[in-house]
Amino acid sequence: MRFDYSVTIRRSPSAVFAMLADVQDWGKAERAALVPVMEKITPGPTRVGTRWHEVIQLAPHLTMTVWSEVVAIEQDRLLDERFWAWWMRGRLEYTMVPTDGGTVLRQRERLEPRGPFRPIDGLIARQLGPAIAARLNAIGRMLEAAGRQQADAARARDRPAGGRATPALPPHAPPDRGAIDPGNARTAPQEVAGGSRARVRCPPPEPATRA
Repeated sequence: MRFDYSVTIRRSPSAVFAMLADVQDWGKAERAALVPVMEKITPGPTRVGTRWHEVIQLAPHLTMTVWSEVVAIEQDRLLDERFWAWWMRGRLEYTMVPTDGGTVLRQRERLEPRGPFRPIDGLIARQLGPAIAARLNAIGRMLEAAGRQQADAARARDRPAGGRATPALPPHAPPDRGAIDPGNARTAPQEVAGGSRARVRCPPPEPATRA
């Protein structure tokens, strides 16, 4: 069985990679019913050889343990894992490609059922495919929500106490078009009844006289 799905996420490749490299820290409440246990059992930064342990709830009293291990990794570009359980084994590859305003996250997965599950691999694929696509979309929503929260927090830090942030003024404000330079202007706009604007003749400056 092979699956290939992509989603565009309005976050940088580095943000997407950081989430996948420590996926156990994300979406705990959302996955609790389906994946009650997800732990990174290798300490330190994610690297080749890092392992995770998951417990998947298949039914009210039936669970399945899945192990996964990083086999290839490229910062902000690639996370490639192998995974296995008693009834299957497979590979899971995430690639991150920058695009305008975000990242295209692609998930390619290969799954090989074992033993009595091989004859029903078609049924498994029909059920698993939509679940994989839904999970990829959920990753995108979580990352974008986290990005909005970070932006809101940054704006709150920049806002002065007791009011809104004061917009920065340009270093040289443009001249007021309504102001009159008595040495040059001949006419100036003035308000008249009804809200319209009229131009009123301004006398030129008197020439200087010599003593």
